[in-house]
Amino acid sequence: MSELNIRRNGETGSVSHSIFLFGMPKVGKTTEACKFPNPLVVECEPRGAQYVANVDVLPMRDLAELERSVDAILRQPHKTIVLDGITWMLEQAAKSAGNKDPRQAYKMVGDRFQMLLGKILGSDKTVIATGHSRKSDDPDKAGKVEIRPDMNPDLSDSVFGAFSIVCYCFPTANGSKMLTKPDDNDTRRIMAGDRSGKLPRLMDLSADKMMEVLGMKPVRTAEATSGK
Repeated sequence: MSELNIRRNGETGSVSHSIFLFGMPKVGKTTEACKFPNPLVVECEPRGAQYVANVDVLPMRDLAELERSVDAILRQPHKTIVLDGITWMLEQAAKSAGNKDPRQAYKMVGDRFQMLLGKILGSDKTVIATGHSRKSDDPDKAGKVEIRPDMNPDLSDSVFGAFSIVCYCFPTANGSKMLTKPDDNDTRRIMAGDRSGKLPRLMDLSADKMMEVLGMKPVRTAEATSGK
């Protein structure tokens, strides 16, 4: 019988989390994600974005390349993997699947992503994913506005369930905020959720405040943010 790789949870005092920040562009999702301990930004969407200083960035063409690269990524010393623009990558993967049944394609991509995310979390790295939001009217609710990740619902529901914390991020006159619990009333429905049960329903979009509530220790040295 092969030897079992059993470890005692919490031996190193580290706790991994899976957090999905989605919302309007330029609200600060990526900036705050890059403030989590020792991040590696995996660039999942073609862009010319500027990240905070001293952060390592790895461009990724598509989901297939990310799947091929995950073992090498996990060997890196970074403590946090930022999947920046993951909604775009997953939507493109489903559209390019060539499946005659779109719903089956979205399910397949969702299953692939859940396996990928599970593999990353199994390495004790924290995963912070970012994506855009989509606003639409639900004809079944007499014009109720629904705000969800910018993906087909068949895919976003699967991705939503893969994360322990899902936050809707939006701007206000007092700075960017996060909604961490679902908001469903007569006029709108917003997807969000917090399986940790630790975050307040509404809070500032702040990596420091999230880490404080979740019991994570921030890392701010130049050495840590460079991944060396």
